[in-house]
Amino acid sequence: MSCAECTRRGRPCVTSSIDRLDKVVDDLSEKIAKDEGGVEEAVANILALSSKIESLRQRIARNKVVRNQNNRRLDEQLRHAVENSSTNAELNASLSEAVSLGNQLERIGVPDPFA
Repeated sequence: MSCAECTRRGRPCVTSSIDRLDKVVDDLSEKIAKDEGGVEEAVANILALSSKIESLRQRIARNKVVRNQNNRRLDEQLRHAVENSSTNAELNASLSEAVSLGNQLERIGVPDPFA
């Protein structure tokens, strides 16, 4: 008793027994279940990475806004210091304050706007 494909090709049938067919079906079912598990795991990893990417993009956008605000404040302080200082001592104090602010910005990772 051979299957139609083996009969057509003229070779002995290795899957004609019911036991053998059951084993093949079981083996394939296990492979399918394993592959489906792998797909589910990959999808979960992709979703987690997508969420992390979105979170990082939002954080970058917020940090850029803060950086731009700080750069504007620094520019205003420098402009104010130059425009309103009547003596070198006042200018030095204002510049020292601006440099201190610049150092603080540098410590938190904001690049030097004059570099």
